[in-house]
Amino acid sequence: CVGPSKFCYHTIIPGLATYEDTGDLFCTMGVMGGFMQPQGHLQVLCGMVDYGLDPQAALDQPRFCLQGVDSALGPESVADAELLLEEGISAGVQQELAE
Repeated sequence: CVGPSKFCYHTIIPGLATYEDTGDLFCTMGVMGGFMQPQGHLQVLCGMVDYGLDPQAALDQPRFCLQGVDSALGPESVADAELLLEEGISAGVQQELAE
């Protein structure tokens, strides 16, 4: 990645969450996945906060990924993104998303 107009990208993106009311530590976390990492962080955190899952259960949940979203291209890149689903997302949910 050395050269003009090239950017080094690494996938070490740790996350830290605090309680809004006290500022106390809620958790630290990290997920693997390159450009999927920010999406993965959000999905794991939602599993713990919204559904009361422990960290391992939140990590084990099937995930989705918007492939093709690129912050360098701006928010317009979302319009052409492809939704990828991991195994474990029910056929019913997949059908509803397709509609």
